[in-house]
Amino acid sequence: GILVLIKNIAAADRMKRMKYQVVLWDFDGTLVDSSPGLFRSLGRMFERMGRPVPGEEVLRKFIGPPIVYSLKTYTGMSDEDAEKAVWLFREDYEAGGCYLSKVYDGLPELLGRLRERGIKTGVATLKPEKTARHLLEYLGIDHLIDTCIGNRNDEKGAITKKDIIETALDRLGWTDKSRVVLIGDSVYDADGAITAGIDFVGAAYGFGLLPEQAEELGCCYVAESPADLEPFFFGPGDCNAAAGAVK
Repeated sequence: GILVLIKNIAAADRMKRMKYQVVLWDFDGTLVDSSPGLFRSLGRMFERMGRPVPGEEVLRKFIGPPIVYSLKTYTGMSDEDAEKAVWLFREDYEAGGCYLSKVYDGLPELLGRLRERGIKTGVATLKPEKTARHLLEYLGIDHLIDTCIGNRNDEKGAITKKDIIETALDRLGWTDKSRVVLIGDSVYDADGAITAGIDFVGAAYGFGLLPEQAEELGCCYVAESPADLEPFFFGPGDCNAAAGAVK
């Protein structure tokens, strides 16, 4: 009985010293490397549309934002063409492209450590929620995520990253935003976190964020590799020692 009490007191002390009690993750380019499948399905979509396939520099910009937005912004498609293109993309992506995704090395273990400390974990993505949930299950990490909030299947509407974050916190029943952090790899993630009033960690190993952008985006920390996230959460004394300092 005394040993259990001591362990419980020690666990409670560690909890007090952990800065963050809710860790939200962007999906593509942060938690999961989905680029092989996305690039394949995008290429096939452009071919079926009778359009030239853009280079990788342009295709990388499609990772993160809703695909309709990217088609209009980066290729100048009309609303009608973009709607058809999305249908063609989804057909190929859901039939096989999505299964080329893989979780970044070390992140399942990190999620497990966070959850062992009682920290809530969630996915906050502009990817269609149905697809994100399916991939979490397929990749075998759904049991490590407390909630997954994403976009509508058709990606229509004006939903923002801020909306996704706030819905995730509501689903988790969490109100203290000072104890919440979002990890993401794009300016959209950074803007969503800032406007939602939570901290932001930049995943510079992803597709839309360069390390030198960190300060201007208001990152409290920048991870240049997935392994850099471990010391951010579990520094000296098992507290978020790195919080508040851009790496």
